[in-house]
Amino acid sequence: TVPANGGTPRCVSDARNGVEQFAWSPDGNTIAFVTPDNPRVGAKARRAHHDLFDIHDDDYQITRAPAPSHIWLLSLKDGDARQLTHGPTSVLENPPPFAGSISAPAWSADGKWLVFTRQIDADDSDTDQTTIAAVNVATGAVHALTSHGSYEYTPEFAPQGDAVAFLYPHGPGPVSDMDVLVTSVAGGGARDISADMDRDV
Repeated sequence: TVPANGGTPRCVSDARNGVEQFAWSPDGNTIAFVTPDNPRVGAKARRAHHDLFDIHDDDYQITRAPAPSHIWLLSLKDGDARQLTHGPTSVLENPPPFAGSISAPAWSADGKWLVFTRQIDADDSDTDQTTIAAVNVATGAVHALTSHGSYEYTPEFAPQGDAVAFLYPHGPGPVSDMDVLVTSVAGGGARDISADMDRDV
């Protein structure tokens, strides 16, 4: 961090695998950041060649099985960090071309929720199998916001209230104009608010 009027930058995180995305909480006390899990196979196993993994449509420089990325919360008061999301699903790292740019997790105005793009696993070939999910900041409980099952990207909270907007294809499959849909953080049906626009959003 650095003061807005200038000054000396201060490193506030110490994530072993680096920080990929981050978002400041509305009250300014917490930073949510995304970082990959530690490798599933340790250095000793790699030296013994016990590190076989499947190659799919991954980065050409890949040297180990991809690990899922998860959301952590960093307290700016004491520097403590705690992992908020867990498991084999991953926060989206590398969106496909039709999905636009990557987006950081988004905070609700009251600081109780984060919404993010959740990928079914960490494999680069599965970046189309994405859903918008919400995680409770206090409990870490995660739930999907719709029943689409794929092609959901870039969630954003409304400035006030519990409405969440996100991108979803207008037609069947991903090769289509992207529309803006709106739903609630509680989940349920989503309403397409840009369906009448004959263009990509």
